[in-house]
Amino acid sequence: MFKKDRFSIRKIKGVVGSVFLGSLLMAPSVVDAATYHYVNKEIISQEAKDLIQTGKPDRNEVVYGLVYQKDQLPQTGTEASVLTAFGLLTVGSLLLIYKRKKIASVFLVGAMGLVVLPSAGAVDPVATLALASREGVVEMEGYRYVGYLSGDILKTLGLDTVLEETSAKPGEVTVVEVETPQSITNQEQARTENQVVETEEAPKEEAPKTEESPKEEPKSEVKPTDDTLPKVEEGKEDSAEPAPVEEVGGEVESKPEEKVAVKPESQPSDKPAEESKVEQAGEPVAPREDEKAPVEPEKQPEAPEEEKAVEETPKQEESTPDTKAEETVEPKEETVNQSIEQPKVETPAVEKQTEPTEEPKVEQAGEPVAPREDEQAPTAPVEPEKQPEVPEEEKAVEETPKPEDKIKGIGTKEPVDKSELNNQIDKASSVSPTDYSTASYNALGPVLETAKGVYASEPVKQPEVNSETNKLKTAIDALNVDKTELNNTIADAKTKVKEHYSDRSWQNLQTEVTKAEKVAANTDAKQSEVNEAVEKLTATIEKLVELSEKPILTLTSTDKKILEREAVAKYTLENQNKTKIKSITAELKKGEEVINTVVLTDDKVTTETISAAFKNLEYYKEYTLSTTMIYDRGNGEETETLENQNIQLDLKKVELKNIKRTDLIKYENGKETNESLITTIPDDKSNYYLKITSNNQKTTLLAVKNIEETTVNGTPVYKVTAIADNLVSRTADNKFEEEYVHYIEKPKVHEDNVYYNFKELVEAIQNDPSKEYRLGQSMSARNVVPNGKSYITKEFTGKLLSSEGKQFAITELEHPLFNVITNATINNVNFENVEIERSGQDNIASLANTMKGSSVITNVKITGTLSGRNNVAGFVNNMNDGTRIENVAFFGKLHSTSGNGSHTGGIAGTNYRGIVRKAYVDATITGNKTRASLLVPKVDYGLTLDHLIGTKALLTESVVKGKIDVSNPVEVGAIASKTWPVGTVSNSVSYAKIIRGEELFGSNDVDDSDYASAHIKDLYAVEGYSSGNRSFRKSKTFTKLTKEQADAKVTTFNITADKLESDLSPLAKLNEEKAYSSIQDYNAEYNQAYKNLEKLIPFYNKDYIVYQGNKLNKEHHLNTKEVLSVTAMNNNEFITNLDEANKIIVHYADGTKDYFNLSSSSEGLSNVKEYTITDLGIKYTPNIVQKDNTTLVNDIKSILESVELQSQTMYQHLNRLGDYRVNAIKDLYLEESFTDVKENLTNLITKLVQNEEHQLNDSPAARQMIRDKVEKNKAALLLGLTYLNRYYGVKFGDVNIKELMLFKPDFYGEKVSVLDRLIEIGSKENNIKGSRTFDAFGQVLAKYTKSGNLDAFLNYNRQLFTNIDNMNDWFIDATEDHVYIAERASEVEEIKNSKHRAFDNLKRSHLRNTILPLLNIDKAHLYLISNYNAIAFGSAERLGKKSLEDIKDIVNKAADGYRNYYDFWYRLASDNVKQRLLRDAVIPIWEGYNAPGGWVEKYGRYNTDKVYTPLREFFGPMDKYYNYNGTGAYAAIYPNSDDIRTDVKYVHLEMVGEYGISVYTHETTHVNDRAIYLGGFGHREGTDAEAYAQGMLQTPVTGSGFDEFGSLGINMVFKRKNDGNQWYITDPKTLKTREDINRYMKGYNDTLTLLDEIEAESVISQQNKDLNSAWFKKIDREYRDNNKLNQWDKIRNLSQEEKNELNIQSVNDLVDQQLMTNRNPGNGIYKPEAISYNDQSPYVGVRMMTGIYGGNTSKGAPGAVSFKHNAFRLWGYYGYENGFLGYASNKYKQQSKTDGESVLSDEYIIKKISNNTFNTIEEFKKAYFKEVKDKATKGLTTFEVNGSSVSSYDDLLTLFKEAVKKDAETLKQEANGNKTVSMNNTVKLKEAVYKKLLQQTNSFKTSIFK
Repeated sequence: MFKKDRFSIRKIKGVVGSVFLGSLLMAPSVVDAATYHYVNKEIISQEAKDLIQTGKPDRNEVVYGLVYQKDQLPQTGTEASVLTAFGLLTVGSLLLIYKRKKIASVFLVGAMGLVVLPSAGAVDPVATLALASREGVVEMEGYRYVGYLSGDILKTLGLDTVLEETSAKPGEVTVVEVETPQSITNQEQARTENQVVETEEAPKEEAPKTEESPKEEPKSEVKPTDDTLPKVEEGKEDSAEPAPVEEVGGEVESKPEEKVAVKPESQPSDKPAEESKVEQAGEPVAPREDEKAPVEPEKQPEAPEEEKAVEETPKQEESTPDTKAEETVEPKEETVNQSIEQPKVETPAVEKQTEPTEEPKVEQAGEPVAPREDEQAPTAPVEPEKQPEVPEEEKAVEETPKPEDKIKGIGTKEPVDKSELNNQIDKASSVSPTDYSTASYNALGPVLETAKGVYASEPVKQPEVNSETNKLKTAIDALNVDKTELNNTIADAKTKVKEHYSDRSWQNLQTEVTKAEKVAANTDAKQSEVNEAVEKLTATIEKLVELSEKPILTLTSTDKKILEREAVAKYTLENQNKTKIKSITAELKKGEEVINTVVLTDDKVTTETISAAFKNLEYYKEYTLSTTMIYDRGNGEETETLENQNIQLDLKKVELKNIKRTDLIKYENGKETNESLITTIPDDKSNYYLKITSNNQKTTLLAVKNIEETTVNGTPVYKVTAIADNLVSRTADNKFEEEYVHYIEKPKVHEDNVYYNFKELVEAIQNDPSKEYRLGQSMSARNVVPNGKSYITKEFTGKLLSSEGKQFAITELEHPLFNVITNATINNVNFENVEIERSGQDNIASLANTMKGSSVITNVKITGTLSGRNNVAGFVNNMNDGTRIENVAFFGKLHSTSGNGSHTGGIAGTNYRGIVRKAYVDATITGNKTRASLLVPKVDYGLTLDHLIGTKALLTESVVKGKIDVSNPVEVGAIASKTWPVGTVSNSVSYAKIIRGEELFGSNDVDDSDYASAHIKDLYAVEGYSSGNRSFRKSKTFTKLTKEQADAKVTTFNITADKLESDLSPLAKLNEEKAYSSIQDYNAEYNQAYKNLEKLIPFYNKDYIVYQGNKLNKEHHLNTKEVLSVTAMNNNEFITNLDEANKIIVHYADGTKDYFNLSSSSEGLSNVKEYTITDLGIKYTPNIVQKDNTTLVNDIKSILESVELQSQTMYQHLNRLGDYRVNAIKDLYLEESFTDVKENLTNLITKLVQNEEHQLNDSPAARQMIRDKVEKNKAALLLGLTYLNRYYGVKFGDVNIKELMLFKPDFYGEKVSVLDRLIEIGSKENNIKGSRTFDAFGQVLAKYTKSGNLDAFLNYNRQLFTNIDNMNDWFIDATEDHVYIAERASEVEEIKNSKHRAFDNLKRSHLRNTILPLLNIDKAHLYLISNYNAIAFGSAERLGKKSLEDIKDIVNKAADGYRNYYDFWYRLASDNVKQRLLRDAVIPIWEGYNAPGGWVEKYGRYNTDKVYTPLREFFGPMDKYYNYNGTGAYAAIYPNSDDIRTDVKYVHLEMVGEYGISVYTHETTHVNDRAIYLGGFGHREGTDAEAYAQGMLQTPVTGSGFDEFGSLGINMVFKRKNDGNQWYITDPKTLKTREDINRYMKGYNDTLTLLDEIEAESVISQQNKDLNSAWFKKIDREYRDNNKLNQWDKIRNLSQEEKNELNIQSVNDLVDQQLMTNRNPGNGIYKPEAISYNDQSPYVGVRMMTGIYGGNTSKGAPGAVSFKHNAFRLWGYYGYENGFLGYASNKYKQQSKTDGESVLSDEYIIKKISNNTFNTIEEFKKAYFKEVKDKATKGLTTFEVNGSSVSSYDDLLTLFKEAVKKDAETLKQEANGNKTVSMNNTVKLKEAVYKKLLQQTNSFKTSIFK
């Protein structure tokens, strides 16, 4: 391809014309280029060549041009002339432009293009153009004058524009550069036409700037080397300094420090390359001639005259293929003679090629480098390689030589040579006019004539001859052949379109075009040849034969008739009558298979619109429609095929599926009436609607459109129709109708004893139950009202059969058929779809309760579901003697709600001397507490042992499959469970799974070798199928068959009942729902998927379900598991309305789940919201009709919002009409939840309506029914919402199930009405009490779940929603925000794994109602402390804290203390009772309400508006509020120590902290003492609870209100420092065993006894009677009754008489006189049995430092002080089990009674304990005092006290005597005459010695004695 011709204009400063012209044609460089523009060649027209005028111009013209032609053309690499481009001038021509009689510009047509020379600088009009003033032309050497162009012509040519736009300023020359086409060489083949960028700007890429030089650059001059350049005579040029010219490739002088980098040349590229220019010192470098592929840079503004712009040329750089060519940057303007700043050098990017590039060679001295032959010519210029710098001293300035000015002599006749002129005249005269164009030939004539005249003229000078010679030569050369018309004609021919003309005429045209093109291309062609070619081609064009107009076939639409399975392709046809159309064929393919072809011909293809119909298409299949048209336009047959069109019929409609029943309902006057047995057509149908109940979906309500009588298939029926958006139904032939149709049978009257209608049959049997009745067809029991509990209440003694040898069925029994059948026969009748739901009734069976006499049931199959309370069976409940059931089958479900162990069986409940043979059962039995078997649980022969054993009470040759899952099984077995004594069960096979029960036989009768065992035989299990326990000896011997063996054995039974099939009734056939097996593309391997997808896309038709199901992988869970429910979610929240969802949870029947992500879909129906399951590529739709329910929602809201919690409506509903009604409502603690419900009524009601029954169309009657139901039950509905909102916000991991419980109860797989369920919940006060949440679940909600109770329900959800592996961890997780749970296992190794965790304890019966309240704490902050004996409930608020973090430390310490306490008791308690500490029902311990701010009133209000949240949210609803009673805490105990009502309540005191823990040990002692702490012997007779806690078994602490710290007691809890300041063992955990504890108690009591003895001796040693009387007081007996047996302690001062007679010589005297030190306890009577709050005496604590010497041996029960003191001393001396239990408990009560003792006395006990060593406590004490003194006398463990070292009794006695002596000094007489003394020194010493010995012996782990 040739490069696009163009030219550019350059302005060059200060150039002398001759120098410029000479240098220009060398093309080495251009100097000082200021601007550079490209202009298309079209500015000069093709006709310009005719415009040159010969002769001389009119001198008066303002503007004209002189045309010169170079004598010899320079070599430019092409033979084409510039004239081709300009239509005027050849290369080398010169054009002078005159303006106002002066030369304005000189144009030179050189190899580079047209050069414009300024008149001022190039040719001086006075000196240089002297001839012009004389002749009007300028003679120029090497050029000859051709002619001139007038100003108008110049304007026409556009040269005046060029002149105006590029007119040179003084000192400038404007160059118009013209590119000429280049010949394509081998190296240039890769170039494309668009290699040259036209006018687009290229992005700029800046190169680093060179440094400025302040010095003026030396100038180099170019020597002309081409002799063909025009020369100007010397002397005619004006004085002008040579302009500096930078030469590239020539000899250049430059500064040595200037460096210009040379980039290697890039390889040729498809992209246009930009001319590379390297500028130095502001002077641009001209491209080499062979490198021209310039990119047109943006036009730059002209510089002012005084400043000339310097154009910078971008530097060429390598680029990646993405790099674009860069544009030349703006030039920097400079003035002449100023120092020139080095310009930035920028190079346009050239696409980098993958092949390596070769650096171009650069020659010196102006010679351009030609590419090697094997190189491709470059597509863009390359920066010249920098030349070596020349030293300064070697630089030379070369000047261009001036042309020689030759002056001829004057007067000398010059010789004239006309030979050349003659030659030219001859040449011109020989020219033929037919060989050239007329214009060029005519132009030659005048010139020839002039030449001839000159030739003939003698007085002519040589110049004139030469001039005319040249003119003639020019005219000859200007001769040409005009091919314009030829080219135009060729172009016209090529505009023709082949398709419009006949083949022959078109071929002729192509032939002539080819010939014409050859002429046009022939450069030697003559004008006559051209003209001839034009004529022929024109004639051929005129002879073209035009074809008829092409018909246009357009497929306009594809009309899809989806319900008809039809698609109609519609077309429009244009020009159908202008051309012969032979046929139009529409072909439909499925893949490569042609399904149908429609061919249209004749008149069918002459209409404007046509169509092709395709029928019986399959849904969801992609078809391809191909359309072909054949026609003839006069050129033979042509075939045109339209673009293929894809067609697919996607049926997506609403279809009601899995229908259980359809009822016609009439709603009128607030009453819903079932009109399914209508006998006439109602006039007003507006209050009728169809109620369609699905087996596993919501009920659908459809307003009835019409009811009509009709006959279908010979059956007279009522046809009921309803319509709704997108609703379709199937016809019998599996086609679709856009309406729902339900048929109701018109009753057919019976014929003799053959009946066709169940209602009539029931009436007949009820009237006469003794006859034989036959079924004339299958019939439905639906909507027939029973006569009582059963349809037929009279005893049936007749026969029930099918007629004509058929097997008909009674379907949809909703009640038992008979009550009693006697001597009756039921044969060849099936009972199908039995639906007896009577969970509140007993004795539920399909056929009868009782079967008597010789009744026989044979060849009967029953399918369905039965539910009852006690005694549920598939056939009959009870078989009596003589009855028989044979060849029968039951398929279905049985459920018993029994709690008393009744019978549930697949065939019968009990078989008393009857026979069951050949029975087949495949069923699921569930229940609460029942004896269950899949055949007959009890086979009873009775106690009569006769020869008929084995022939009666027989169960044999039977088979069972299915499952039994009873929560509390009572003898459960697959085949039977009870046969004692001699019932027979034999030869039967089980494939069934028994969850909790025996695999085959359900009781130990099987091991009764005396009777039953022998008659239980040949029972078989099946490997891999049956399962269950084998708990009995014989059970383990039963054979397990393979599946094949079992099947073979069952075959021998010859059971046929399981295969019995009944004939459908005509009505059933009409209403029959098509099975999936009849649906297109049904695949049996996906049957489970189809069923499951009914849950994912519940509205859509079965066809679509099959289509979607087949997309699944066969192993996907949706095809291998049963789906219970599908629920939308948004992140972790359940969506129960039509809010946006982003995933679904699929809940499977095996208790697992899957989550699938959703994306929105716009493909749903108008009333069905649709999503795409992105994980699977299938659809999901929420089970909610998308419709506007605003009116209904607002109606319900207006009903509910008027109801208040405290209102007459609510009082009446709950039957709370008395004075307590307000508080009765308050006791529910539902105010907060009720308010929340009322505030969100719109949202809640919307969800309620959306999740209630589907209303696919607008049924005013159905809407009114719902409104009336709400109005009637508004209180119950609100309470139901309030209750679930309050107690079911339970968290499982990241999900909360409240939404499910409120509006999605079918999540757990049970179909339920949301509205009815809410009403049921709120219907009773007991259902909504916080204290009955567990119970209410079981009674109301369990039936809607998969769980029997709340514990199981929560556990199920834990497993489903979380990865937490146990309920205890889950409970902590679920409550962690508001409940802190501190659980403590025992640290005793043997019980460390005992039950102790919170949830395990809470789920026990007495605490299980706390679970839901705890799981729903919202604002309070509670804590639980749980261990194996008790669980405590408290709150942060009670402690004045605001968060759980604030209480964790103190709660943890309390939890540790509680645990330590029980562990201590486990180590101490008797072996026979210690396990009782591990309570199954732990003791609940409740926090009190003495909160900061005062005691809280019952409803948590502080009697103000301030709310006490723990009471509102937990304690109140749990009914654990109690009033303040002044106590610190109290325990509620009952005669039975295991009574689960036992609990502990804190009142004034806190549960935590040391004192709270101490109180804990006190109150739990009350709970545990009788059964555990006292060895199980109970309280000692004559004592009661308070005698054992404080002052005895309560762990003492400081800070209590009582004086127990330092009193007798045991630290069972706290670890304290062994710092010598302790009263009790410092670390009770160190006492690992009972023996350790006894050793401690021995040391403890030894020490106290010794100190009492030594105190007494020290006082006695003073021999001061007054001191003795002041130091001691008396513990006297106070008898409780007249018999003087049981006594109290009366502590008093000595009387004056006793003081006077007081004689104390030893400790024994103190004992005998029942004396004690005159210290605490204070004087008074101490009663161990008292429990009155007004009598605190049993709480007495006996101070350890108080010496009690008397024993006060009782003849019955002792007093409280003596009791505690003696108990400790005996424990210390005799140990816990002998001493403590023997004295403190009723251990010896029974024995004492045996021994004749009326009461249990100290006297009796001490004898028993001491084995008769002592008869009284006093004897024991005396001996004890003596023993410790004797041991001490032998030596004490050395210790130091008060600075004294003590190691003996005497050392210690000395210290005490000193102390007593000091105290004696305080003896004084009071005003009343009594003597008093301070014992301070003695007590302090005694305390110090005790504490030191405790420390010294490490809590008496070693003896105090040596």
